[in-house]
Amino acid sequence: MKPLIADSLQTVAKEAGLQSYEVPRDFLIETTPFTLENGLLTGIRKLAWRS
Repeated sequence: MKPLIADSLQTVAKEAGLQSYEVPRDFLIETTPFTLENGLLTGIRKLAWRS
């Protein structure tokens, strides 16, 4: 899955004429949703830092 997304990202970036520094070299695919219940979001819907 990740290689397919990476290839697609590279294709879109090239078509858009982006510079190499404007395109992420690596990324993470998170399967856990960011919610208040699991502590990944704060009360104002911002990402929570690990404590």
